[in-house]
Amino acid sequence: MMKKFFSLILALSCLAFLFSCSETRSANSTNEAFSPLFRFTVKEGTSDETRLFYLEESEGFLYLHHGEEGLTGGFVSPKRSLSAESLFHISGDLSSVSVWEKEKDFAVLLSSEKLYITKLNEKGILETPLPEGFSADGVFPLDPLSFAAKKDSLLLVHPIDLKETYVLADTSLLTDFSHLITTSGEGKFLWYAKQDEGGNYTGIAAFEYGKNIPLGEEKFSFDSVLSLGDGALLFTRKLQDGKSLYTYRNLNTKEAYSYTSSILFEGVIASETGEILCGSETVDQGGKIHVIDLKKGREKGSYPVEYGKIAPSLAVDKKGETLLFAVGQGSDEILGTLDLKRF
Repeated sequence: MMKKFFSLILALSCLAFLFSCSETRSANSTNEAFSPLFRFTVKEGTSDETRLFYLEESEGFLYLHHGEEGLTGGFVSPKRSLSAESLFHISGDLSSVSVWEKEKDFAVLLSSEKLYITKLNEKGILETPLPEGFSADGVFPLDPLSFAAKKDSLLLVHPIDLKETYVLADTSLLTDFSHLITTSGEGKFLWYAKQDEGGNYTGIAAFEYGKNIPLGEEKFSFDSVLSLGDGALLFTRKLQDGKSLYTYRNLNTKEAYSYTSSILFEGVIASETGEILCGSETVDQGGKIHVIDLKKGREKGSYPVEYGKIAPSLAVDKKGETLLFAVGQGSDEILGTLDLKRF
């Protein structure tokens, strides 16, 4: 049953003491920046595996964690004052579950075992077993109703009803193809990461939808890449001096921003517009959230967390105003939001 968000805040406000204030926090970032949402029990030692996703049309966040009935998911929308804990249960490997929106208040989840469609404002979930021989390798949502997945050398397109399959591309014709990372030009161009035989990322390239010819190749090294939305990417590269370089690229607008950090964040996320980057690190028995102004290339402030380890999966809304993160120890975990406008 859906519950009012602010009533949850009042009910769980007693949890706020678990998070400390610090003199290192900027003056306009107060205790009120953090809002606890849920406190739940997870399988011992799995709190750092919790995964978080921002759903733009639904104006909220979907979360997945290890629960008593396999994988448990819920939804929260601070903007719409909506929240639902333990909304659905699914099976599969948490690290490989793909999530995207079918439409407002409907999410698609694809695990290694089944495809699920869930309504985000009430309990219940529809599930479809995967066809025999189906491969969930390199799953990439193309649009709300279809996704691509790699099987052997072929990129296949599947509708979410799984009734038909189409060949999108033969990756053997795309030099050093690793996996799809984003689209640009309203879906006309599909971009992929390039990887050499040693497993090192060597650049990115694109091909046009309906054609199997590589276009627009760019050569540069990076350690990981995160898709932030249509045409928007965040690259991470660990530098030789121990520092880390975070680079935002928007392939539609050609915008690019970067920030060099003295540490390698364990979890990192950026807004789709590239204005805000958030990174987490472990500090003693707790951790810290760093808030970065990517356009100016400087840290705006940080938020110390003393309760436990911050899960690497972070989620931020499109405008970079609200961050969702999870922190836990043992079998106990807390999910909450950080108001980034206070930094």
